[in-house]
Amino acid sequence: MLLLGGRRRHGNEKPTVSDILYTLTSAMSLLRRCRVNAALTIQVFSQLFHYINMWIFNKLVLQPQYGLCTRDWGHRLRRRLGRVETWAKKQGLELAADCHLCRVVQVGYLSSHGHFLRLEAEEFLRDL
Repeated sequence: MLLLGGRRRHGNEKPTVSDILYTLTSAMSLLRRCRVNAALTIQVFSQLFHYINMWIFNKLVLQPQYGLCTRDWGHRLRRRLGRVETWAKKQGLELAADCHLCRVVQVGYLSSHGHFLRLEAEEFLRDL
Protein backbone atom coordinates (compact mmCIF):
# COMPACT_ATOMS: atom_id res chain seq x y z
CA MET A 1 0.00 0.00 0.00
CA LEU A 2 1.29 3.48 -0.83
CA LEU A 3 0.80 6.24 1.74
CA LEU A 4 0.73 9.96 1.05
CA GLY A 5 4.28 11.17 0.58
CA GLY A 6 5.49 8.06 -1.23
CA ARG A 7 6.17 5.82 1.80
CA ARG A 8 5.41 2.17 1.19
CA ARG A 9 3.84 -0.17 3.76
CA HIS A 10 4.05 -3.92 3.45
CA GLY A 11 1.25 -6.36 4.19
CA ASN A 12 -1.02 -5.54 7.12
CA GLU A 13 1.37 -3.13 8.85
CA LYS A 14 -0.56 -0.39 10.57
CA PRO A 15 0.62 3.21 10.27
CA THR A 16 2.66 4.49 13.19
CA VAL A 17 2.63 7.95 14.77
CA SER A 18 5.76 8.69 12.74
CA ASP A 19 3.87 7.83 9.55
CA ILE A 20 1.05 10.15 10.56
CA LEU A 21 3.48 12.98 11.37
CA TYR A 22 5.21 12.40 8.03
CA THR A 23 1.89 12.68 6.23
CA LEU A 24 0.92 15.84 8.13
CA THR A 25 4.35 17.35 7.38
CA SER A 26 3.98 16.48 3.70
CA ALA A 27 0.56 18.12 3.59
CA MET A 28 1.90 21.24 5.32
CA SER A 29 4.84 21.43 2.90
CA LEU A 30 2.52 21.18 -0.08
CA LEU A 31 0.20 23.88 1.25
CA ARG A 32 3.14 26.20 1.93
CA ARG A 33 4.74 25.52 -1.43
CA CYS A 34 1.46 26.41 -3.13
CA ARG A 35 1.15 29.52 -0.93
CA VAL A 36 -2.30 28.58 0.32
CA ASN A 37 -3.99 31.19 2.51
CA ALA A 38 -3.29 30.69 6.25
CA ALA A 39 -7.01 30.55 7.09
CA LEU A 40 -7.56 27.77 4.56
CA THR A 41 -4.51 25.90 5.89
CA ILE A 42 -5.95 26.05 9.41
CA GLN A 43 -9.30 24.74 8.11
CA VAL A 44 -7.60 21.87 6.27
CA PHE A 45 -5.68 20.82 9.38
CA SER A 46 -8.76 21.27 11.55
CA GLN A 47 -10.47 18.70 9.33
CA LEU A 48 -7.46 16.37 9.52
CA PHE A 49 -7.32 16.62 13.32
CA HIS A 50 -11.09 16.06 13.48
CA TYR A 51 -10.69 12.93 11.34
CA ILE A 52 -7.88 11.62 13.57
CA ASN A 53 -10.04 12.29 16.64
CA MET A 54 -13.07 10.57 15.10
CA TRP A 55 -11.11 7.54 13.94
CA ILE A 56 -9.42 6.94 17.30
CA PHE A 57 -12.61 7.59 19.29
CA ASN A 58 -14.61 5.16 17.15
CA LYS A 59 -11.92 2.48 17.52
CA LEU A 60 -11.99 2.90 21.30
CA VAL A 61 -15.78 2.93 21.67
CA LEU A 62 -17.03 0.65 18.91
CA GLN A 63 -14.43 -2.11 19.18
CA PRO A 64 -14.19 -3.07 22.86
CA GLN A 65 -12.81 -6.49 21.88
CA TYR A 66 -9.42 -4.81 21.32
CA GLY A 67 -9.27 -3.82 25.01
CA LEU A 68 -8.02 -0.31 24.31
CA CYS A 69 -9.72 1.37 27.30
CA THR A 70 -7.10 0.34 29.83
CA ARG A 71 -4.57 2.25 31.90
CA ASP A 72 -1.67 1.10 29.69
CA TRP A 73 -3.41 2.11 26.47
CA GLY A 74 -4.44 5.39 28.08
CA HIS A 75 -0.77 6.20 28.72
CA ARG A 76 0.16 5.16 25.17
CA LEU A 77 -2.64 7.22 23.68
CA ARG A 78 -1.64 10.31 25.67
CA ARG A 79 2.02 9.92 24.68
CA ARG A 80 1.22 9.42 20.99
CA LEU A 81 -1.27 12.28 20.87
CA GLY A 82 1.32 14.41 22.66
CA ARG A 83 3.62 13.94 19.68
CA VAL A 84 0.89 15.12 17.31
CA GLU A 85 0.14 18.11 19.56
CA THR A 86 3.85 19.01 19.72
CA TRP A 87 4.02 18.88 15.93
CA ALA A 88 0.92 21.08 15.66
CA LYS A 89 2.38 23.61 18.08
CA LYS A 90 5.58 23.88 16.01
CA GLN A 91 3.43 24.52 12.92
CA GLY A 92 1.28 27.18 14.58
CA LEU A 93 -1.75 24.89 14.66
CA GLU A 94 -1.95 24.44 18.43
CA LEU A 95 -5.48 25.81 18.77
CA ALA A 96 -6.83 23.61 15.95
CA ALA A 97 -5.19 20.51 17.46
CA ASP A 98 -6.39 21.33 20.99
CA CYS A 99 -9.93 21.92 19.76
CA HIS A 100 -10.26 18.88 17.50
CA LEU A 101 -8.26 16.30 19.46
CA CYS A 102 -9.73 17.15 22.87
CA ARG A 103 -12.09 14.17 23.06
CA VAL A 104 -9.45 11.51 22.57
CA VAL A 105 -7.02 13.40 24.80
CA GLN A 106 -9.70 13.25 27.51
CA VAL A 107 -10.25 9.54 26.86
CA GLY A 108 -6.51 8.97 27.24
CA TYR A 109 -6.44 10.93 30.48
CA LEU A 110 -9.49 9.18 31.92
CA SER A 111 -8.21 5.75 30.88
CA SER A 112 -4.81 6.32 32.44
CA HIS A 113 -6.24 7.84 35.63
CA GLY A 114 -9.53 5.95 35.80
CA HIS A 115 -8.69 4.02 38.96
CA PHE A 116 -7.74 7.19 40.82
CA LEU A 117 -10.84 9.02 39.61
CA ARG A 118 -13.05 6.14 40.74
CA LEU A 119 -11.40 6.17 44.18
CA GLU A 120 -11.89 9.94 44.45
CA ALA A 121 -15.57 9.57 43.51
CA GLU A 122 -16.08 6.83 46.09
CA GLU A 123 -14.38 8.96 48.75
CA PHE A 124 -16.52 11.94 47.80
CA LEU A 125 -19.71 9.87 48.08
CA ARG A 126 -18.66 8.51 51.47
CA ASP A 127 -18.20 12.06 52.76
CA LEU A 128 -21.75 13.05 51.85
